[in-house]
Amino acid sequence: MIVKQRRRSSKLKVLYYLLEALPESHPVVEQVKEEVLFSAPGERGEESLDFHLDYLDPPFLILHNLRLFDGLHYFQIDTLLMFPQFILLLEVKNISGELTYDTDHHQLIRTKDGDRVSFPDSIEQVDRQQILLKKWLRKNCAFSLPVESLVVLASAKSPVEITGDNRKEAGERMVRRHSLLSRVKQLRNTVIGEEKSMEELSKVAHRLKSAHEPYVFNYRERFKLSYEDLHLGVRCPDCHRYRMKWQQAKWLCRFCGEQSKDVHHYALERFSYLVSETISNREAREFLGIESRYIVKRLLKHYPLVEKGAKKGARYQLR
Repeated sequence: MIVKQRRRSSKLKVLYYLLEALPESHPVVEQVKEEVLFSAPGERGEESLDFHLDYLDPPFLILHNLRLFDGLHYFQIDTLLMFPQFILLLEVKNISGELTYDTDHHQLIRTKDGDRVSFPDSIEQVDRQQILLKKWLRKNCAFSLPVESLVVLASAKSPVEITGDNRKEAGERMVRRHSLLSRVKQLRNTVIGEEKSMEELSKVAHRLKSAHEPYVFNYRERFKLSYEDLHLGVRCPDCHRYRMKWQQAKWLCRFCGEQSKDVHHYALERFSYLVSETISNREAREFLGIESRYIVKRLLKHYPLVEKGAKKGARYQLR
């Protein structure tokens, strides 16, 4: 049973919307594209596990993309599997190229197109998450179960070599995604401990879910941008120009002639990620390029109204 579903990260959504909202000639466009190239593979790697997890034998609970606060810092878990006898933490790595995991020097080296790049030690990373999760469970749930952890290599085509004195142990902690189920089965047969009931597990799982705090990617700070750098208005879904104008109860592109009755919803979703999750009638008029507050009120009727003080201070919840 999945307690917390996997969702596309808000960071990637922000980056994609940012590429749409920035003028093509803006100097940070290339930086944003590089950030997408860096972030997207990790998310695709996590999603690639879902097919394999569908074949897990019950009973179990799954939580995806947990971000918890330990009192000092946040730590993130890609996927958490909860079984009656133990908890399994999965850290997913989706790295293309030839991989060498050097256990002596604690690094993962990727060789691709003649270039060698060193990544932090994945097993040390998951060990740290494992320790933090155990402490969090003791402190917040008075709960104790053995916690195991694995590094899952999502790329099926990348050859992997493990070197160093601890290569045997590392080989048991680092698995390819297609070998995950067999490794989980092995752990379920070997980890010994007092089993918890599914009711107990469910309570802890929902406590973890409620404690999750989503990561907010501050693109303005990251790229030194302001609201004034972005295109206002509604983007044409056909020619992708910001030339849509509301007239005669529909949106009409003044460049290519494309028409739509609801394209403003996509524009408002972009606003919710790049500006604010709520919007006032005045802000919506400015953003959508519509002068009439009554027309904008009708366009916003599908969004929950958030009252803040006087009526004119009312805001609409976009997501």
